[in-house]
Amino acid sequence: MEEKIYFKPETSEKKDKKNHKFLKLFFFLLSLIIIVLIIVWLLRGSKTISGRYPENVKNESLECISNELTYPKAGAVDSDNKELKINALFSGKEKLSTVYLTYTLNYSTESEAISVEAISHADFNRKLGKAGFSAGKFNNKFTILKDRLVISLYGTASDLTEYTGEFFMVNEKETFPTTLEEYKENYERQGFACKTDIE
Repeated sequence: MEEKIYFKPETSEKKDKKNHKFLKLFFFLLSLIIIVLIIVWLLRGSKTISGRYPENVKNESLECISNELTYPKAGAVDSDNKELKINALFSGKEKLSTVYLTYTLNYSTESEAISVEAISHADFNRKLGKAGFSAGKFNNKFTILKDRLVISLYGTASDLTEYTGEFFMVNEKETFPTTLEEYKENYERQGFACKTDIE
């Protein structure tokens, strides 16, 4: 007797299993794509570009030091060992951002520094009042560090005008400096040794 081989037709059960696996994979991938899209949508932000075209503006600094000059707003106090220092920060080379002045006076004793601080602080406040400012103008500080008196002032670009410039040793009235080069020239004319981070 001859044996006949029959191919069993695929049952609907097997087809359902295949379709079920395919649907599972499809829904998994679809939900993964949806989650990624939601995350991307939530993390989206706006781009902000700052600076000047075509290049970003780099901050430049100016430092001027003198061991000979006295600070006139501190009154008639002096010391053989002193340092008058001005640090200015510019936005590019064109616009002043901030300026910081420190006047350091060294004495032989702490009591001498204390008495000089009282005199210079009173005289400075008197000069501020005469110019129409309060005693706290320019965040001025008079600090005694052992036998040393440190006078410090801080100002922003808006603080420096032809009326207030003298507090930061800017002597120009008619052509008030605006650029780094003009401030450097002003200080060097008075006897400061100046350097910039460009040099």
